[in-house]
Amino acid sequence: MEIVFSINYRAEWGQRLCISGSSVELGNWDEALALELTATSDDRWEGRVTVDGRRKDIAYYYLVRDAEGRLVHKEWKRMHHLVLDHSYKRVLMDDRWIDRPKNAPFYSSAFYDVFFRHEERMDRAPKSKKEGVKVVMQLYAPCVHPDDKIYMTGNALALGEWSVQDARVMHHLGQGEWSVTLEKDELPPTLEYKFFIRGRDDFSDIRWEEGANRIYRFESAEAYGAVYLAGLCFREGDYMPRYAGTVIPLFGLRSENDWGIGDFGALHQMVDWAAATRQHMLQLLPINDTTYTRTIRDSYPYNIVSVMALHPIYIHIDALPRLKDEALWNELIRRAQELSVREQTDYPAVLALKEEYLHALYRQEGAAVMRKKAFRQFVSSSADWLDSYVAYCYLRDKYDGLPLHLWQEYTWDRAQIERLAAAPELKSEMNYYRFVQFLLHEQLQAVTLYAEHKGILLKGDIPIGVSSHSAEVWLEPALFDTEHTAGAPPDQFAEEGQNWGFPIYRWDVMSRNGFAWWRKRFEGMAAYFKAFRIDHILGFFRIWEVPTKQVSGLLGHFNPALPLTEKEIKEYGFPFDRQFCTLPLIHTDDLQRVFGRYAGEVLVGYLRPFDANYFTLDLKCFYQTDILALDPDSVPGGNDTIAGLMRVATEVCFVIDPEKPGSFHPRISFERTLRYSHLNIEEKRVWQRMSEDYFYKRNDALWKETALSHLIPLLSSTDMLVCAEDLGMIPPAVPEVMEQLQLLSLVLERTPKNLGQDFADMERQPYCSVCTTSTHDMPPMRLWWQQNEALRQRYYTQVLGEEGSAPEVCTPDLARRILMRHLKAASMLAIFPLSDWMALSVDLQRMVPPESEQINHPEDSHHYWCYRMPMTVEALTADCKELNEAISALIRASGR
Repeated sequence: MEIVFSINYRAEWGQRLCISGSSVELGNWDEALALELTATSDDRWEGRVTVDGRRKDIAYYYLVRDAEGRLVHKEWKRMHHLVLDHSYKRVLMDDRWIDRPKNAPFYSSAFYDVFFRHEERMDRAPKSKKEGVKVVMQLYAPCVHPDDKIYMTGNALALGEWSVQDARVMHHLGQGEWSVTLEKDELPPTLEYKFFIRGRDDFSDIRWEEGANRIYRFESAEAYGAVYLAGLCFREGDYMPRYAGTVIPLFGLRSENDWGIGDFGALHQMVDWAAATRQHMLQLLPINDTTYTRTIRDSYPYNIVSVMALHPIYIHIDALPRLKDEALWNELIRRAQELSVREQTDYPAVLALKEEYLHALYRQEGAAVMRKKAFRQFVSSSADWLDSYVAYCYLRDKYDGLPLHLWQEYTWDRAQIERLAAAPELKSEMNYYRFVQFLLHEQLQAVTLYAEHKGILLKGDIPIGVSSHSAEVWLEPALFDTEHTAGAPPDQFAEEGQNWGFPIYRWDVMSRNGFAWWRKRFEGMAAYFKAFRIDHILGFFRIWEVPTKQVSGLLGHFNPALPLTEKEIKEYGFPFDRQFCTLPLIHTDDLQRVFGRYAGEVLVGYLRPFDANYFTLDLKCFYQTDILALDPDSVPGGNDTIAGLMRVATEVCFVIDPEKPGSFHPRISFERTLRYSHLNIEEKRVWQRMSEDYFYKRNDALWKETALSHLIPLLSSTDMLVCAEDLGMIPPAVPEVMEQLQLLSLVLERTPKNLGQDFADMERQPYCSVCTTSTHDMPPMRLWWQQNEALRQRYYTQVLGEEGSAPEVCTPDLARRILMRHLKAASMLAIFPLSDWMALSVDLQRMVPPESEQINHPEDSHHYWCYRMPMTVEALTADCKELNEAISALIRASGR
């Protein structure tokens, strides 16, 4: 069979058009082996391949190279699709170039697998018994309700001659793709046609695609057995479906039979609750394995040790076999019941209990499970990450939480790791970790499928970083800069910025193989989720980089960035002296203020003179890590003095660029330092102008280019709906790129993105956004209302239009009004923390203090993540009828 690919594309001089696809003839997705097309006439390009007569399912996309063979442009995604299941001798694929459509989020698995899920799909198109040329229309229409159908009509009797009642129904092929096969001899030489979606049997509910009628002229069609008109997309117009949901960390769920922490069983029950309250989404925090120290430090869900492995702590015990050792089983159940009733998670105790059970279960059931075909398939399909993870877990436990660099095997390469994972004497120990991951995989996949059938979208979370002691850093150290850690600049929630302790990505190294490491992460996420949140999307533009010898986020700088040279600094008019501007200095007049009555002893023991007016830190405590290593009992003033020394360490004007000698970054928030107060008025004016240019203008083009180079290839590799956390210090490039790529931004009414506003205007938010009332990093709605007297009064007066003094507490009526403002927003998704939904209930407000609802305190890098919802999911479903009816009513009234 010969396939002729034909497409209309206007190329520039010297450019060449190619096809990369899933078949050998198209290079098996290797762009270096892509089929090169030939320019014919009138911007028409053609290419030919010959395939055998067996059934083929070929996916492909078009790309453009310049005269030197460099890639300059390619289609949005791998959307061209050809199923060859009939014995045509010659087929014409008459394609259209597919750029990112204006409603790109619709072309995601969230829409075609969940929101508009069709249980039935055709394995192959029905074969006509009539002889002659077939015309196969292929259309992408992801937003067709399961009870609706899509039709094609036009200027031919076979299409109903524009009668909607006699139009041709199309067949669903899956993933939002539809098809209908027509007879060429029943169509006019110039075909005029259009598509519409029918919602009711009586044709009273029709949604036509927007725009003029489509036109196709048949030329030489008789030379083919079939002509495929492909690359068509339903033109949705202003159709904007909206959905509501809940966000809660998996560890925060509570069920009647849990073992002290949320698990996949509780998530299954939460799906039922969401469906019963008219919601369509559940959003989780990361669920990757964080196990390293087995202490509360591992409770931090963003400090992951594997980008692929699931956390064993989320295993649902009730879905697994009971232990035959009655004494052990009864003892485990007793301990589980004690942990289950606690208000907060006892993370170390829960993990120890579940691991004890899993080890016992492995001894009892492991051999039988590993004989299963499903287990063997899982191990085989996951081998590229599972073998290295298994070896990592074995060594992690062998070295009992020691830092990676103290492992004798730290510098091992992949081949040695694979040999360790397959060592006969370690087979049983290694297979335990495979066994656990298989059980987790099966449980989560079952919940995922159940949620999809219920119309509930599960949304995952991809952390921007990985732990410095992760399997990723151990296995592929070349991808990471471990001399610096990632964090965030200061904001209203963390005045000193944040230092997450994650290593910095080496994006230049990652790009050499097309960001394969990131694509693997996306593929792993797609196994369980149809949507995900990119934690700290700003990290794809630039990351806040802090030297590992420092602790405070104030001593970081952006990477990449264009640092200032000494010449540029002086051109601004700022008096620059390298030592004076880059060393940590404290003025004589400030010693008493910082160190109080111990100032004299600190001056002698921990500081040294810089000049007549300033002192700098002594070499023994020059870096913040050295300061924190001091014994408070041996330091005059103890912890207060250590805190003062930590503050002095941040008293610099500029941070030295580690890669470019003679280049400097203005220290962020320098205006709040003691040193700034010693500048004269002109120096302060110059500093403000220089820092504003640096932080908000100078790097914008660089950050935009960087983000596009990272995000475009990554986003094109996934069908998941992509949402982004874009809060914080937002440069102008961020909204531009977000809009260009149609990423869903995060909208919070109390955290406006426009300067000078107290509150975001919820009536003017973009459709491509997720609106929420709170995040896990901030006080939930009731606590915010209680903590911010001035802001709540302005909100009460300016936003709600009320007179008089605002109530001191956020009453259920106030909560209802705030939630409805978000639900009525144009945002595609409105996803609220469970605690903010619960504010609708008087009884729950009395039962739960607002302070207990905050999940994380980002200013505290050692925060213990131990939040649990105040009742079981069973009780939430069965006993909170007033709350559930209120949620349903709000969603219904909002049109979501």
